[in-house]
Amino acid sequence: MASATISVTARDGDLSAAIRDIVATDRIAGRIDEIARASGYRAYSKDGVPNCRRIAMEALEAFFATGSAEVAEDVVKEAHDVALGLAHEMEMTRSSGAFRSLVDVVRQGLASRVPGVDPDLALAVSDRAVGNAVERRLTSLDYSVPLDLLDGEDVVVCYVPGLAEGVALDEGVTRYRGFGSDCVSIDPDHRLARFLSLANVSSDEYVGLVREFRGVDLREAYPDWRAFHVEGDPSREQVVGGEQLLEAIDGAMYGFNPLVAFKASARFLIERDWSLPLSVTGGVLGLHNFTNGSGDPQRFEGTLTLDTPPEGLMVGEGRRCDFEEAYGFPLSTFDARVEDGHNSPVPRP
Repeated sequence: MASATISVTARDGDLSAAIRDIVATDRIAGRIDEIARASGYRAYSKDGVPNCRRIAMEALEAFFATGSAEVAEDVVKEAHDVALGLAHEMEMTRSSGAFRSLVDVVRQGLASRVPGVDPDLALAVSDRAVGNAVERRLTSLDYSVPLDLLDGEDVVVCYVPGLAEGVALDEGVTRYRGFGSDCVSIDPDHRLARFLSLANVSSDEYVGLVREFRGVDLREAYPDWRAFHVEGDPSREQVVGGEQLLEAIDGAMYGFNPLVAFKASARFLIERDWSLPLSVTGGVLGLHNFTNGSGDPQRFEGTLTLDTPPEGLMVGEGRRCDFEEAYGFPLSTFDARVEDGHNSPVPRP
């Protein structure tokens, strides 16, 4: 490239002042802006980041535990080394022809403004000044935010009735009388009530199903069933069929947590307005025990509208006794349409 004359007067031959003035000229500043814009640098770009799914799960865990999007963002920031990414971007930028050409122009300008300056020193000072200016411009043009790393990351999550109220998972597992563990011997308590409300099966309907398919009148055989009462919602469909429900309870040999599992965008869950209900169409009705892997989860295609704070949910994958470990379920089992809801929600326990 032909030598370019830069009209800047050095301040009494001061090298630092000269290089600062040269880099601040409109021409050089414009070239720096071009180099930075051509880079397309984003601090929170997913390009080259292999562990975005793990970061998404950790951010969601933190969000569900605290209800704070800021805490979730902090998890992303801690997991992603922005400084390392910027250093890599600058390494590639410095190797470009546009960068090297601009350094040479600045070096020539510096040599003409500060006669007698050592050539190697002039080159080093020019390289550092242009590099610093490009780096500042890269960061000023960067509009990315931490949660950009979660774009496209769908995670299996579970709504567990009682979780938001501090009920531990093992405490929420269904109980049984005697040595049984089926739809007849299950205790009619708050745990079963949570499950029936989730499935939208009233206690009367449940008693009728057991009478029809198992030949047992629960209220005649067990006095505690006479005091057990759960309302159904006629405006909602039942999540699974009656006989299917009983078979699933029979299949959960060691008890289960009532829950709904579905796959959802991590970023949507963190950023949404939780004063609105959460609508879930499709997913898995959990009869699942995260303590021992017991259960018989059932796929459903209908819509559930959940009224819950973030603390009512948990990440349902990548943990001990999750659905993959217990049943070999692929992620597609939990496909769902998840959006803000407006219909009557499932009653809070």
